[in-house]
Amino acid sequence: MRCSPVAKPLVFAFSLLLIGDVYQPCVSFQATTSILRSTYLKASTNSIETGSSSLQTQLEEEISFVSRPMPLYIEDTDAYGVMYNGNYIKSYERALYEFHTKRKKREKKGSFVLVLDDSDFHLTRCTSHKFKSSPTLGSRYVIKGALVNNSKFENSNNDDELLEETWSLEMIEYKDPGKKKYDDNKPATVYNTALVTITAPTTKKSECISSFNNNNSDDDKEEKRRLPMLTKVFTIHRDEFDVHMPGVVPLSTTLSLFERTRSDSLGGPYQLRRMQEEDNLLWVVTSLDDLQIDDTGNKCVLQPGDELHVSMYCTVKRKGMIIVCDQEIWVRGDTQKNINGGVNSDNDDDSIVLAKGTCTICAIDSIRGRPTSNIPERVKALFQ
Repeated sequence: MRCSPVAKPLVFAFSLLLIGDVYQPCVSFQATTSILRSTYLKASTNSIETGSSSLQTQLEEEISFVSRPMPLYIEDTDAYGVMYNGNYIKSYERALYEFHTKRKKREKKGSFVLVLDDSDFHLTRCTSHKFKSSPTLGSRYVIKGALVNNSKFENSNNDDELLEETWSLEMIEYKDPGKKKYDDNKPATVYNTALVTITAPTTKKSECISSFNNNNSDDDKEEKRRLPMLTKVFTIHRDEFDVHMPGVVPLSTTLSLFERTRSDSLGGPYQLRRMQEEDNLLWVVTSLDDLQIDDTGNKCVLQPGDELHVSMYCTVKRKGMIIVCDQEIWVRGDTQKNINGGVNSDNDDDSIVLAKGTCTICAIDSIRGRPTSNIPERVKALFQ
């Protein structure tokens, strides 16, 4: 498969999207490790030799990592020859599991017990997911990670506490020291950042995920209902489940379903290609926020072949250049399966939200490689 001729302009277009409400910086790695040193150092006096010159190094080995270089294959890319927006989360999960394996193989066990140490940990939330640039086909990158918080560590007296922890993650350009094409004086490109929460397997019942279709107005305290711009129905297939979370929609599948719905809202693949070829217009994802899934399966256990509803509520900004998409995945009350495989038919008018998140997309002029508000009227009409 050959890269699209617009791939090169798109690569640097990502780095130009640092404007206004499109980009908000994630917690920096340096700031995170600084906070961690002060927080965990105080609590580790009984488990780590305080006063040791290697204390800082030992602490950082416990709660931070840099992955080995990862190559970008065709299977990881989108139509523009750069990493598909739903695959960043997969790379982060692989890097976290690599660190899990590294910790497991160490002869000297760590001083901290992490959720990451459970081989069945899974990703349940992601926020501040910022797309600053993108690795291209054939390039390599590394993942840098640092622990932000650990619920069990912070609530050690509460055995019923849901086991979860949050990691600050960065995807960074890998500069191969054996290749001369890299400028040693130029810092490596930071492609992507995110705050990712992982959870240990649990039988604890989770709280309901609230729907986007209920908003509270400041002027009117009565609950008002938002109508979705679009609702699509998709069948979930066996290969879209995570073996560690049977019956649950994983984050990677959630992002794919969100992408399909956004594409259909813009007219589908045909219209997207038409915008690209006739209008020199591309739509790129600039950020994902408040992405979360119901990972317990206490409310609804899915099976291959089940139908999922994906709704999208849009807010158009800057003359159509920016579109903020609140998206959610839900099932109808009359098709909800309980944990015993039965059918709950008492809530026909209700729905259960299985996943939700906010995605911001931006229109790009593929010739200039810059954000544009020159949107064709036929496209603007889709969001009115």
